[in-house]
Amino acid sequence: MKCCGKCKKEKLFIDFHKNKRRPDGYKDICKSCYNQKSKTYTAKWYQKNKDKHYKDTRNNSRKCRNRLLPIKDNFLKGKSCHKCGGDSFKLVPRINGRHVAFYSCWTEDRYRERLKESKVICVQCIGKESWQRRCG
Repeated sequence: MKCCGKCKKEKLFIDFHKNKRRPDGYKDICKSCYNQKSKTYTAKWYQKNKDKHYKDTRNNSRKCRNRLLPIKDNFLKGKSCHKCGGDSFKLVPRINGRHVAFYSCWTEDRYRERLKESKVICVQCIGKESWQRRCG
């Protein structure tokens, strides 16, 4: 049993996060108090830095797009639609019917692997598929 430094309640060691630097090996506040403190801090930080957060997120997305888009364009060269065989419309790589998105944490190799798994479908066929799903 251990006493939480914030709520002052006796709790089991399971209710505390681990911390190697402390003599008993656990943090001084319980998990529920720590989570509440963390949520409050995050909300306050976000309110103070909303513009910075938005700008950073947008810049990271733009950098990722600029880094991975040439790989996608190179992959799509010479490809035709998996369904209709056409290549006159915009082509989109898809896996299990879903668009192959790219994430800023992905490396170029990871994105290439995802593209290799995908089937290329033109925008016109995607529109037909979604229309059939909605209208039966």
